[in-house]
Amino acid sequence: MKFLTIPRLIQFILLSFLSILPLFFLPITGEFYETNKWYVLAGTALIVSSLWVVLSFKTGNITLHLSPSVGAFAALSGAALMSLLFISHNKTDAALSLYGVIPFLSIFFLLLFGEPSLTAKGKNLLRLLWYAGAATAGLISLYQFFALGKMFSATVPFLSDPLWTPLGSSLALLCYLVLPLPLLVEDILSAMKKKEETEMAICIAAGLLIVTGIGVTAFQIAPKILASFLPYSTGWRIMMEGLKDIKRALFGVGIENFLFAFASGKPVTINATPLWNLRFITSSSFILHIVTTYGLLGAGALVLLVKSLLPSADPEHSRRGLGMSITLILALLILFLIPPNFVTLILLLTLSLLYHEPGEHTKTFTLSPIFSASILILLILGIAVSTYALGRSYISEVIFHRSLVAAQSGNGTKTYNYQRDAIILMPSVTRYHTTYAQTNLALANTLASNLEKQSPQASGSAEAQQQEEDRKLITTLIQQAIQQAKVATTLAPENVSAWENLGQTYSSLIGVASGAETWAVASYEQAIQLEPANPILRVTLGSVHVRRGNNDEAISLFSAAIGLKSDYANAYYNLANAYRLKGNKDLAIKAYEAAIKYTPQDSSDLDKVKTELQNLKNESTASPKKEAPSPTPTP
Repeated sequence: MKFLTIPRLIQFILLSFLSILPLFFLPITGEFYETNKWYVLAGTALIVSSLWVVLSFKTGNITLHLSPSVGAFAALSGAALMSLLFISHNKTDAALSLYGVIPFLSIFFLLLFGEPSLTAKGKNLLRLLWYAGAATAGLISLYQFFALGKMFSATVPFLSDPLWTPLGSSLALLCYLVLPLPLLVEDILSAMKKKEETEMAICIAAGLLIVTGIGVTAFQIAPKILASFLPYSTGWRIMMEGLKDIKRALFGVGIENFLFAFASGKPVTINATPLWNLRFITSSSFILHIVTTYGLLGAGALVLLVKSLLPSADPEHSRRGLGMSITLILALLILFLIPPNFVTLILLLTLSLLYHEPGEHTKTFTLSPIFSASILILLILGIAVSTYALGRSYISEVIFHRSLVAAQSGNGTKTYNYQRDAIILMPSVTRYHTTYAQTNLALANTLASNLEKQSPQASGSAEAQQQEEDRKLITTLIQQAIQQAKVATTLAPENVSAWENLGQTYSSLIGVASGAETWAVASYEQAIQLEPANPILRVTLGSVHVRRGNNDEAISLFSAAIGLKSDYANAYYNLANAYRLKGNKDLAIKAYEAAIKYTPQDSSDLDKVKTELQNLKNESTASPKKEAPSPTPTP
C-alpha cells in the first residue's frame, strides 16, 4: 500500500514530532520540560535514522539532504564533540547536556535523512501544525493568566503559576509564538486575496490567540527580566575570560561547564545587582553560550548557522516569500538576544525543513555494495548502542525523580533506595551523587535525633540491640555521605556547587567525624578559588572558623565578604559576632549597627539583631564572657 511506504512513514514521524514536541512534557523526571523534549528529539532521530537505513537497504541507494543547514549542524556537532573529548572532565554530564553533541547530532540526522521524505504537502502541513501548536500555547497562557489552571486543578502544584507553560519557560514560549507570526500573516493575506474565507477565518483565529499569548506573557515577565536575566556585558566578559587560555579558546570551557565559566569569570560588580546570589548555567544568549562552551570551533560553526538562516544566503530566497524572510531574521535575533532554550533548537529544525523546496539540496548516491553495506552496518551499530545508552539514562532520570517525590512525602527509605538505583544505572552523573550525599546525611541526622529521645535500655534487651544497630547504621550513612560528596568533586572538579556541597557535608559533621573541621575548611577554600567573587562562601567559611575558635581568620573572611558586597547584612552580623567573641566591643557594635542598616525592615531577623546590639551595649565594660555564636540569620 502506498500509504505504508517508508518515506511516507518518515514524513508522518517528522510531522508528528515537530508538532507535538514544543508542547510535550512529562512530570516523571526531575525537570518536566526540556529533559523530556531532549530525549524525544534523540529518540525521533534514532527512529528516522533506522527507517532510512531500511530504505537504503531496500533501494540500494543512499539519499541525503545536503543543505547549508545540514553543514551548520554538522559543524556544531563536531565542535561539541571536540569540546567533549578534549575539555570535558565528566564525559557523561557533557554527553547529557541540553545544548551538547546529542541534540545537535539529532537535528543533523533528522535533516540529513528525514528531509528528503518531506513532500510539498507535508511541508505545508508542517506550517499549519506550527500555527495550531502556537495557538494552543497562546490559549494555555491566557488560561493561566486568568488563574483558571489554579482554579480547576488545585491539586497540581505547577498549574498554580500564572506563567506556567508546557514549553518550560516564558522566553521559550515567546520564541515559539513570535516566529510563526510573519508566516501566518502572509497566509492570511494570501487567503484574503484568493477569497478562501474558511482558511482565512481559521488563520485569523490562530493569529489572535498567538498575539494574545505574546501580550499576556510579555506583560507578566517584563518586570522580572532584570532580576533573572544575565546581563549581556557579563555574558560577554565570561566568554572573553575563557578565550585567554589557548586550549579553552579553541575548544571552550566544556559543554557541561558553563557554571565554572560563570563562577570564575563573573565580575564583582554583579554583587550590587539582584542577581548577586544566583548561579547561571547558561549565558545571556545562545551565541554567547556556544562560544563560551565550544570556543572558536563553536564560533566557526555559528557562522555557518547564521549564514544558513540569512535570506540572502540563497540566491532564490525571494521566492520563499517575505514572511519566511522576516521569520528567519527573527530567528537570528533570538540567537543573538535570548538565552538558550531547547525549544529554540526545535524551531531551528522546523525552519530548516520549511525553508527549502522538496528535493532541493537532495542528492542520491549509488555506492558499491560493499561500501554501502559497511556504512549501513556502522549506522545500525551506532543506533543500537545509542538506543541502549539513552534508554538507560532516561530510566535513571525517572527513578531519580521518584526519589525526590519520596523525599517530599517524608519517606527516607524509598528516597535512599531510588537514589542508589539511579546511581547504579548512571554512576557518572554528578548531581546524583551530591543529592545522595545529602540524603545519607539527613537520614543519619534523623536516626541520631531519634536515639537521643530514647531512654537507655538494659544490656542485651531487644531495644538495646536495635539502638546498637542504629548507631552502626548512622556511622555507615555518615561515611557514605562523605564518600558521595567526594565522588561528586572527583567527577566535576571545577563545579563550585560540588565543592560547596562537600563543605556543607563536613560542616554538619563537626564534632562527630574526626577532622571534619579541617576538611570543611579545605572544601570551602576550593569553592572560593572557583568562585572568587562570591561573598556567601566567605561568610560560610568564616562561620566554620568561628566554630573552631579562629576568630581572627573569621574576621578576615567576613571583612572580605563585605568588601565584595558592601550591603551584605549577614556578613556584618557574623563580623559583629566574631568581634564580640574576641572581646572587641566597639567594633562589634559598629558591625551590628551596619547589619541593622542593611537588613530589610520586613525581615524576621531585624528584631533579633537589634536585641543583640542592645544587650551588648548594656554589658559592663568588663570583658564579656565568650559564648557560642548565635545561628547565622539570613536577612
